[in-house]
Amino acid sequence: QRYQYKLLRDGKPSTMTEDRIIALNSLGFSWNSHEAVWEERLAELKMFRRNHGHCNIPSIYEPNQKLSTWCKCQRRQHKLLIAGKRSNMTWPRVARLEELGFVWEIRPQVPSTESVAEAIHHFLE
Repeated sequence: QRYQYKLLRDGKPSTMTEDRIIALNSLGFSWNSHEAVWEERLAELKMFRRNHGHCNIPSIYEPNQKLSTWCKCQRRQHKLLIAGKRSNMTWPRVARLEELGFVWEIRPQVPSTESVAEAIHHFLE
């Protein structure tokens, strides 16, 4: 359906009709499959949060590996967005994830050599 719709939009021969578009819209059909998958994973993340009280999906999460992979992808896309590079992440998506308490940086920050040396120095004093 999406392919035929794209052909119609591009002015190419298509089996898609206005009646079919209206019927599909009335059923809540999503013309953008990427957006539909994103919304589906967000709903799964909300369910995970409801059940576990947080959004820190393990990198290997056998009950829903697609959700785990999606979360890693969101973090990667967020980094690209912050760096001003091409990204599928948008600021409205960032806001929606942050409303859930999504953690962008899950690995603890490694202290610099200087800060470790400074901490040792203070400890020895």
